[in-house]
Amino acid sequence: MGSLIILALIYSFFFIAFYLIGAGILSLFEKKEEEPVDLDMLGQLEKKREKFMRAYPLYRFLMPWVRKLAKLHERFGLKEYQNNITQKLVSAGNPGALSALEFLAIKELLLIFTPIIGILILKMLSIEVAWYYIILFMLAYFYADQWLKDQIKKRHKGIWRGLPYSLDLITLSVEAGLDFSAAINKVVDKMKAGPLVEELFHMQQQIKLGSTRRDALKAMADRVNMQDLSAICTSLIQADQLGTSLGPILRVLSDQMRIKRMQIAEKTAMQAPVKMLLPLVGFIFPAVFVMLFGPIIIKLLQGGF
Repeated sequence: MGSLIILALIYSFFFIAFYLIGAGILSLFEKKEEEPVDLDMLGQLEKKREKFMRAYPLYRFLMPWVRKLAKLHERFGLKEYQNNITQKLVSAGNPGALSALEFLAIKELLLIFTPIIGILILKMLSIEVAWYYIILFMLAYFYADQWLKDQIKKRHKGIWRGLPYSLDLITLSVEAGLDFSAAINKVVDKMKAGPLVEELFHMQQQIKLGSTRRDALKAMADRVNMQDLSAICTSLIQADQLGTSLGPILRVLSDQMRIKRMQIAEKTAMQAPVKMLLPLVGFIFPAVFVMLFGPIIIKLLQGGF
């Protein structure tokens, strides 16, 4: 029994070590939320890379190897994979200014080095467990994909939080007499830097470069790939096609977004007791029982009261 507990502790230690190694490498490519967004850098991949090169020494060390490994994959095509990963990277805000093949190269580096480190530690401890190597390989390969999904969720959450306020500001600006582009500029100037402000600024840049408002809205919906934002963009595109006034439509969208946000808050509040049940039963109740009945049991074991 004691050896099983020690083995379980060792496995837990290796899993935590693997997680920290992977998180440490991939965190270099994650944009910090508190870092102010430089809007002039949007859409300029090389400048973003130079910024990360200056900020993170480990990024500067790893990227040449990542690029060399990515170039080896160019001859294999992988067009479908590249399109899929590129869409996910764009939805995540392109953390670390990575291309799809560079992301694949990082997955392969994790696949190579993480199991090697784990095997070396196992050899040092004289532990031979064959299936542990298989688990390490699986975790190393799928960790990068899970990290990218987490980045997409984090970005979508930031956009979701900013949507109600930004819609209200756009609505007030349009009803006050500003056109749609001027209202978007007002949002970009007044709102705190974040993923929604980045996307709105990117949309404005596309319009300035010659794209129609309809195409810029559709491109933003495709980039973010978020249901609520896509519905708003679709409504605005239809209004532009039909030539109707944007003020009433924006007012309806703003009201709908506020109601939906309130419904989600109520749903989360109703789920709180259920989520608290497991910690209560597993951690708090046993501690309370030990405090209440522990002295009584000790007295009984010692010969009664």
